[in-house]
Amino acid sequence: MVKNSFLWIVFIYALCVVCPENVFSHGKKAKALPHFKEGVTKVSENELFSIEMVTDPVQPKTGKNKVKVYLHDADGRDLEDAKVELEIWNKDKSLLSLEKTKTREMGQGEYIIRNVIYDSPGKYELRVRVTKDNDIDRARFDVEVR
Repeated sequence: MVKNSFLWIVFIYALCVVCPENVFSHGKKAKALPHFKEGVTKVSENELFSIEMVTDPVQPKTGKNKVKVYLHDADGRDLEDAKVELEIWNKDKSLLSLEKTKTREMGQGEYIIRNVIYDSPGKYELRVRVTKDNDIDRARFDVEVR
C-alpha cells in the first residue's frame, strides 16, 4: 500500500515537471497583439485574451466618449461573439460610475463601447471584462481625462 502511494506521488511529480506548465489549463497563453499606435494593448489577467483599447477621442474629455476594443484569443485569432463589459472607475474620487455603457460588436474582433461618461477631469481606470463561452477574463487600463 505504501509502495503504491509512493509510486503514485512520484508519477504525479514527474508529470508536473515534464509537462508544460499549463497542462491542466487551456495550454496556450495570449500575447499582446497591438495594431494602433494610439492604442494600449494588454494581455488579460488569466492570459486568455489580448485586449487592445483605443479611446475616442484619443485624449478623453469630460462627458460622453467612446472606446474601441480589439480582442484576440491565445492563438492570435480575432475574438468574435464575445460579451464585452466596461466599468469606469474614477481613481481620484474612488467612485465607480453608475452609467451603463453599451457595447456593439463590429466584427473581426472589434467592439465599440458607447456611453463612456467621465464626470470630471482626472485619472480613471477602465475595467474591461470579456466573456467567451465559458472563459471569463479581464484587464484594467489607466486613462487621463482632460
